[in-house]
Amino acid sequence: GEENGFWQYNRVMFLRLATAVLYAGVLYVGLALALAACDALLGFDIAGRRYAQLWWWIVLVYSTWFFMAGIPRDIRGLERVSDYPTALRIFTQYVLIPLVVVYMVILYAYMAKIIVQWDLPKGWVGYPVIGVSLAGMLALLLVHPIRNKPESKWVVPYAKFFYWAFYPLIVLISVAIATRISDYGVTENRYLVVLATAWLLGIAIYFSFRRKTDIRIIPISLCIVSALAAFGPWGATAFARRSQLDRLREMLIADEVMIDGGLERTVKPLPFEREKEISNVVEYVIDFHGADRIRDWYAEPSRLPDGLTPQVATREMGVEYVSRWQREPEGYSVGAPAPNPVAVTDFDYVYQLERHASDTTRISAMLDSITELSLEGASLQLAGAGDPATALSIDLTSMLIELRTKEEQGASYGREETRLETENEYYRLVTYLTYAAGGGEADSITVERLSATILVRVK
Repeated sequence: GEENGFWQYNRVMFLRLATAVLYAGVLYVGLALALAACDALLGFDIAGRRYAQLWWWIVLVYSTWFFMAGIPRDIRGLERVSDYPTALRIFTQYVLIPLVVVYMVILYAYMAKIIVQWDLPKGWVGYPVIGVSLAGMLALLLVHPIRNKPESKWVVPYAKFFYWAFYPLIVLISVAIATRISDYGVTENRYLVVLATAWLLGIAIYFSFRRKTDIRIIPISLCIVSALAAFGPWGATAFARRSQLDRLREMLIADEVMIDGGLERTVKPLPFEREKEISNVVEYVIDFHGADRIRDWYAEPSRLPDGLTPQVATREMGVEYVSRWQREPEGYSVGAPAPNPVAVTDFDYVYQLERHASDTTRISAMLDSITELSLEGASLQLAGAGDPATALSIDLTSMLIELRTKEEQGASYGREETRLETENEYYRLVTYLTYAAGGGEADSITVERLSATILVRVK
């Protein structure tokens, strides 16, 4: 057949491409240094953008001409060529194949780890699995002409080993991508990972079980699969768009943001993770498929801006936009208005608390005992040492949530709104909040820093 001619043609193209990349790199470095020398020595004012323009000229013009000049003209004549570069064999046998083996060992070690820990594989594992499979396949293609030579008896056993060893990795990537799709739906990248996995499985089955194989099946099948993924309702773009729109619709319906097919501006706060999930899907749809895909969901789409952004789109839903890079709710900080004099006539102690959540402060409450004042979470604790029955606390949660809401809305508040008071049969405790900062979601709050004036009366 013409299998040898096909291999020789691709050998020439592969080496020509590698040479073009090498020459382009050397040429760019040389000319860039020449420009820098003209700038420094001759006083030429060379703008920084000229270096980028030089790079693109070399890549798009020089490298393209150089590569195309080496395309073989007599393709049929290549069938009679039996040349095999020694450097290619050395590169494949002593560089590429060892790297493939190293990465396969790492992936098998990762499989053993998740089996022992009984954990699901990470979605990122799909990329190294596909990468190592393509590198291993390339290695087999590069040594294909010498597979039956006496000095290359290792090629055939290696090929069988590679394809059989690849099956567990296919299971690994299948579980990983299935988990990601189940949790987050289909995107173009996940679609392509699924398609690549199916294609690699087909290639592995073909070369594992067929006695007589043809390497041309690899590019032919790859072209067919790529064409199918590029067009039609089954293509990557259309499939991902439907998946993400359906996912967004389901979330909005579940959170009562979408009712009877239309968006209703929600007034109830959503958990941070839910807001982030909705924001990410809205951002994906707008960035990759256009805002018109969701514009008609709104009650008054005509009043939305033409350049609808994810921030505006989520705001009109009543959902706070959360960036994909934000790992936790944004912190808050509230401060009291300018301090007024505080009457201390009826109190035994006045203390200015300035502590982190992990700190405690002791103050003298009676001559024969020690009273401990501490901040635990959003709660101030006051108790006599060694006597839990005297414990008294003030929970700051409700006040801080109310003050945080007013800060977010730009509303003002007075000194009395930062005052809390409580008492028991042992103590009377009054707190004037000066400053507080921390985190937390809509209906919860944490205190990382607090400054307050504490008034204590011992009964």
